[in-house]
Amino acid sequence: MPHDFIDRDDITYDKLEELIASIPKWISVKDGLPEDCKEVIFFSVNDVGSKELMIGHREKGYWTHCCMFYSTRRLTDLVAVTHWMPLPEYPHD
Repeated sequence: MPHDFIDRDDITYDKLEELIASIPKWISVKDGLPEDCKEVIFFSVNDVGSKELMIGHREKGYWTHCCMFYSTRRLTDLVAVTHWMPLPEYPHD
C-alpha cells in the first residue's frame, strides 16, 4: 500500500505549525464542553482510579456512549468525564 511521505526539504515552519494544529488534543471539561449530541472521544475516571475511553456524546448535561475502547471500571463504580476531544475526519476514499 503506497504512503504519502513529505520530503523534508519541502517542510516549512508554517506547514509544520499547520500540521500540529490539525492534530486533535484533549480538552478538559473545565475548559469547555462539546456541542450537544456531537460525537466525541471522551475519558472518564472515578475516585478509586478506574478509567474508561469511549466514543459518545453529551446531551442535556448527561454523557452517553456508543462504544468503549478501554475500561478498568467495575459495574458498581460511578464515573466522571474529565476530558474529551473531537473525532478525526472520516476517510475520504
